[in-house]
Amino acid sequence: MDWSAWTSFVAAMIGAGQGDGIDSAGAASPAPADAVPVRAAASVPSTAVPASWSRLRAMATATATATASAPAPPADALPQIDVLSPRQATSPDGSLSVTVVASSATPERPAGVHALVSRKDALVEWVPLPLDRLPEAVIAPDAERFVCVERDARGATSFSTFDASAQRTARARLDDLVPGGARRDPLAPITLAANDRGPCLAVPMSCGSVAFVEVAVMPGHDYEVCGIDLSPRFACGIEAWLEQARELHREGDQHAERFALEAAIETEPDSARGYRAMARYFERTGDDEARVRCLRHGVDRVHAEVDGAVTERWQVGSPAARLVVEYAEAVRDAFGDEQAHEALDEVLGLYPCMEHAVLMRAELHFDAGDDRAALQSLYDALSRLSGEADVAAAYHDVGRFLSRMERQDQALAFLKDAYELGDRSEFLIRGIAGLYCQRDEHELAAEWLTRLADHWRTLSNGDSELERRLRGYQRLAELEKEIEELRVEAEASADSMR
Repeated sequence: MDWSAWTSFVAAMIGAGQGDGIDSAGAASPAPADAVPVRAAASVPSTAVPASWSRLRAMATATATATASAPAPPADALPQIDVLSPRQATSPDGSLSVTVVASSATPERPAGVHALVSRKDALVEWVPLPLDRLPEAVIAPDAERFVCVERDARGATSFSTFDASAQRTARARLDDLVPGGARRDPLAPITLAANDRGPCLAVPMSCGSVAFVEVAVMPGHDYEVCGIDLSPRFACGIEAWLEQARELHREGDQHAERFALEAAIETEPDSARGYRAMARYFERTGDDEARVRCLRHGVDRVHAEVDGAVTERWQVGSPAARLVVEYAEAVRDAFGDEQAHEALDEVLGLYPCMEHAVLMRAELHFDAGDDRAALQSLYDALSRLSGEADVAAAYHDVGRFLSRMERQDQALAFLKDAYELGDRSEFLIRGIAGLYCQRDEHELAAEWLTRLADHWRTLSNGDSELERRLRGYQRLAELEKEIEELRVEAEASADSMR
């Protein structure tokens, strides 16, 4: 070991500020070229220096003199220890000053990181830190702690909080705190800032925003991002952020896409569009739990001012309504039918008659083998639609749903109710005829298609324009041909039964 350098360092430490060191403003004074660039962060009060320190200083000086006169060993006999430039910070009130130094690693000796901690009315402490490299920066937010900003070989940033005795109390990675894909500006320094809860770290991001990371307040307390300040150069409307996210998706840049989606939500946190887009992102990446959390947060935020039901309509096409349906679907995909029932309780509390939610609840009951509960849930929802313009359409939709669920008798009943409620669409009548065909009741199928033919016949004989009349005649001819084929099929079925 180079005892000359060591004893010079010890003498400087005990000298409590004599020679090169830190001036009263907290700035490092220039050090001689042949000196180890580590000095006390502040002078120790003379009343605090015991007599033993004077004797130790004399011993260190004598040792340094003797060592200087001794023959030096060969240059290659001892490892060369290179002490790197220190990192220094002082608390805003000046009562805590910290200087962190590290020696570079050699084949014979690993790197070491130490802190020189000076507190008001206390002895200077020289303590090792559990770091493997010199931190990028040191920040002293107050008189009780300091933060080391670390950056690993891959460029990832992390924070370690130490108390005044240099014991680490908290640690976190920046990537775990900011939105995924958010990148720190590698050239801009991290600085000390403050919010209404105390000190925080201002971290410039590559997109022009600044993330404010709240410093851990007590041992074991986690870091957290207490806010993201969008730069005016980059702050744009939600539509611009969503368009940018779509473009980044086409380019295959998932990290940047996620950041753009986070920015969209941050720009308009009460809009359902940002949450739905972010949920689709999580769905593509296979993170079902993150998808559920995103939609859950969106449902709560978008409906924060809602007390009771939003609407009792059957067809609800607003983004907020689609958001709650997607939330229920995501819960079912991630956690199964039992939790999906709980999610649907919340959804139907907001939209008690909404088609997708009502049909999903019935489907869950059917899948569980409880047909009675499924049909009852359908009737309960439809009963709240009395007097609404879309009642017939609701019965039609339920009939088609029951047909898909292979409940043909119930499907037929609902479709016929839709017809009685005023739905005369060709789609409905063909659906009824098709169900009769599945039951080999072709004559009844023909009767329903005859009703459709009568409709087209009336249209064709009316005072319509020429094109409508021609189209009506064409449709009528097609229907009459189809009816004739059904009657032949009915006769054939009757013959086979004899």
